[in-house]
Amino acid sequence: MKKHLPIVATAAAAALVLAGCSGETSEPDASASGDSMTVVSDGTGFGTEADVAALSAITWSEDEDGYPVLELEPPASLSDATAVVVDAGDGDPVVEGDVVTVDYTITNGADGTVLYSTYESAAPESFTVDEQLAPVLYEAFRTVNVGADVLFGSVDTTAEDVDQSTVYMAVTIT
Repeated sequence: MKKHLPIVATAAAAALVLAGCSGETSEPDASASGDSMTVVSDGTGFGTEADVAALSAITWSEDEDGYPVLELEPPASLSDATAVVVDAGDGDPVVEGDVVTVDYTITNGADGTVLYSTYESAAPESFTVDEQLAPVLYEAFRTVNVGADVLFGSVDTTAEDVDQSTVYMAVTIT
């Protein structure tokens, strides 16, 4: 179902800043699914417990150019958007209302290929940390500092094949 890949990649990039516009809040509705958003015990995971565990199983490494590489066992999918703080960063704290600049890669959960990278395109993106972000990213970003690495999984709920529904983003706040 490769026809969904461009849609999924676009959806993942848009999820960084537009998911909050969908009417979601930073407090997910537990009645909407069997699991509500759970912050894992060490404070680094945002999403359902099962999705945080699945996202935490992905290895974040770097290639010879220092760009993130996500190592996952395809097909890899999540039930909902999820974020895990990989490194909290050592710069200034990120607070609501800050305009942050991020670099990221988008990796296809179906086969592990990189769909897009701001590192390779030398085009980092900036946005405001507010409730317009995907709720799990909003919560995660408010717990980190500049320099943080956050792993984000975005789900395209319109995908016909669950194996084609999830993309993963390695996000660095620069």
